[in-house]
Amino acid sequence: EKAKTLEQLAKADKGGIILIPKPGCYDGVFQVDFSSFYPSIIVKYNISPETIDECNDLETEIGHSLCFRRRGVVPEALEEVIERKERLKRVDEERAEAVKWVLVASFGYLGYRHSRFGRIEAYELVTYFARKNLREAMKLIEKNGGRVIHAIVDSIFYQGKEDLSEVVAKALGFRAKSEGFSWVLFTESGGYGVPTRYLARYRDGSVKVKGLLRKNLPEGVRKALEVMINELSRAETCEEARAIASELLKEKVTLRSWEPQDFVIRVKDKVVIRGSNGFYDADLGFSGADLDYYREYLERWKKVLLYPFFFPDLKLNK
Repeated sequence: EKAKTLEQLAKADKGGIILIPKPGCYDGVFQVDFSSFYPSIIVKYNISPETIDECNDLETEIGHSLCFRRRGVVPEALEEVIERKERLKRVDEERAEAVKWVLVASFGYLGYRHSRFGRIEAYELVTYFARKNLREAMKLIEKNGGRVIHAIVDSIFYQGKEDLSEVVAKALGFRAKSEGFSWVLFTESGGYGVPTRYLARYRDGSVKVKGLLRKNLPEGVRKALEVMINELSRAETCEEARAIASELLKEKVTLRSWEPQDFVIRVKDKVVIRGSNGFYDADLGFSGADLDYYREYLERWKKVLLYPFFFPDLKLNK
């Protein structure tokens, strides 16, 4: 790695764009996702250890340049893998998913110091072009009548009347797909939106849940959240979902019908239960649970899921 000043380091040493969404419910939302975004950037811009700073065919604002006079070994190898993943998606989703993780690892190895084909400048260039292209995509969406409400690395949420994924894909030269939602709910923490925690309702009534049904939740809390999410999925608009959320908040929480396994909390490879004297190993059997702890736990997560429907600016989100 070349020596950098603090100013140069601040410009170059960044990840992808992650916006902080405004908490609340949004009607009529599309999500545009770039397919294999980072590997595709490597291929498009010929990013490889031996092509960086070899000539000035393409200069960047972060102090690195790229050379296109010869094909880099990393993009040459990845191009076939990307095409293979796209072909497999049409016939075998499981194998396509396996190839996807090969592509994810290929980007990580660019910044790994022990990798034979690694170089930190290559890693920095990939994230630089990711930020640059995502900004361009957001501008295109706004220009074509969409209203961007969230963006995270390779994905953009916007309110609008039409699917703009083809417009974005054609302009930027990357594969992109789109999903349409009746509404999307961004949850909050401390008054701020959480970028990776949201609930989205597809137009057929099914839902997309991110960051809410966590593995380390008590089983009973997880089940209760699933019931609430199922109830919310009946709503076709934010206003309808808000009415359902209002009723769900009024419901009293009861643990009397819970089975012993519903108190289990999974922490890494262990399963524990909160008892009157603290946590104990659930593998040793059930010897009681602190009901107040679980009541409070469920109340906290009810608020996480339902409170954003009642933010003061809900009506502005239409």
